[in-house]
Amino acid sequence: MSKWARQARTAADVIHELRRALYLTDSVPRGSTLLEIPFDLLLGDAAPIVHPLIQSSPPTANAGEIEAATEALASAETPLIIAEYVGRTAADERQDLVRVAEALGAPVFEFMSPAFRTFPRNHPLYGAGAVEPVMGEADAILVAGCNAPWHPPLQALKPGCRVIHLEEDPLRPRAPYYGYRTTHCLAGDRALNLKALADRLSTQPSTTPVRVERWRAYSESVRALGIKAAEAARAENPDAVSAAELFRALHR
Repeated sequence: MSKWARQARTAADVIHELRRALYLTDSVPRGSTLLEIPFDLLLGDAAPIVHPLIQSSPPTANAGEIEAATEALASAETPLIIAEYVGRTAADERQDLVRVAEALGAPVFEFMSPAFRTFPRNHPLYGAGAVEPVMGEADAILVAGCNAPWHPPLQALKPGCRVIHLEEDPLRPRAPYYGYRTTHCLAGDRALNLKALADRLSTQPSTTPVRVERWRAYSESVRALGIKAAEAARAENPDAVSAAELFRALHR
């Protein structure tokens, strides 16, 4: 699957279509492109003039949108963050996500099967387990780079809860269905918008120590329940090898 596909039909098309493909690949929303070049064109002569690449300029949220999202998050009593693939294209994204979480004292929960390391799992604000059990407490949720932040999409949220989607195309124009509550959109380059949000939140008064301790204790309790369940399962079947034991052995 690609966001754009073309076939070069003449030798003169090859360079021009290749420049288009490279430009569109790096344009927001970023994604793969496909350029088909027939074999007979590959055997022929290339165009005599090669033009320089066209550099894309990623769009970003404007200052008013960043300010509105900052106000929604900074004024919340129980903010949450949900992420899935932050850091996929820029390592600084992960550090800026840490900055946002620490400025708010907000836990960062990952999608059920994250494909990338979005947040340090030894950080006291890493949210262990699923986000659904605590979503009813949230009065502001930042969804940062996440296709499906919770399930089901129409899960009841706290009345007045504000949901900020930070993504290249927040409302998923190519998705057949996207039923997640949305009150604010930070559209455009994800890394630049996350940095702008982190910079703006860093100027807000901090009241996070109590929140940090609360979420550290919550994650510890979730992990303890997981260990207890694993021990109970092993007691029922002593010959079985748990996933935790397997991964510990692999990482020695």
